[in-house]
Parts: sequence; C-alpha cells; structure tokens
Amino acid sequence: NQELTLDVSDLNQGVYLLNFIDTEKSGSKTIVSKKLYIK
Repeated sequence: NQELTLDVSDLNQGVYLLNFIDTEKSGSKTIVSKKLYIK
C-alpha cells in the first residue's frame, strides 16, 4: 500500500485523474489510475 499526501487547497472543485507508473522488480510497468474527487 502506498500513502499519498496532496495539498489540494489550490485546486478547484472537480474530478482529477492521477496516473502512477509502478515499476516492479521484474521490470514490468503497471499504470495505476486513481480518481480524486474535490468538493
């Protein structure tokens, strides 16, 4: 599990899509997408 802390005070309301590229030890890359809802 990864923990991510974001400062969202400067962002407007809406939905943001965050894409992370996770590189495993085997060399394969996995793209992890997370939706961030700001109300």
